[in-house]
Amino acid sequence: MGNLLRMVHQAGAVIWTRWYAYEAANNRLMSTTGDPEHGPFRTYAHDAHGNMTSMPHITALTWDENDQVRSTDLGGGGDVYYDYDAAGQRVRKVWEHSGLVSTAGSWTSASISAATRCTAGATARGFRWSGRRCT
Repeated sequence: MGNLLRMVHQAGAVIWTRWYAYEAANNRLMSTTGDPEHGPFRTYAHDAHGNMTSMPHITALTWDENDQVRSTDLGGGGDVYYDYDAAGQRVRKVWEHSGLVSTAGSWTSASISAATRCTAGATARGFRWSGRRCT
């Protein structure tokens, strides 16, 4: 088993190939080429632990000491924040964008899965779950 080196895409009569390059020292994805929609060349950055810190569609990813993604900067698409339980399972995702806060998560205390969208005026991450509304 090895790394993916190329992927051939076909959409009707249009066929193009995306090539993948990896760092020799640590096998991390270094770049892709041949993507006509997003430009011919894209690079990827990693932190000292090997966590990806940027991607073509994500300005920045931040990670904690447990190598869990804590936030993503989507550039013009807002910011996403993540919370984890004591077992390291992601339990909440909060997306701030255009004055709205969207949240989705599951809380293990009652095994409740919830998703909601609320207007937050400014960009407030500290809201409380109160019944079916965001305050």
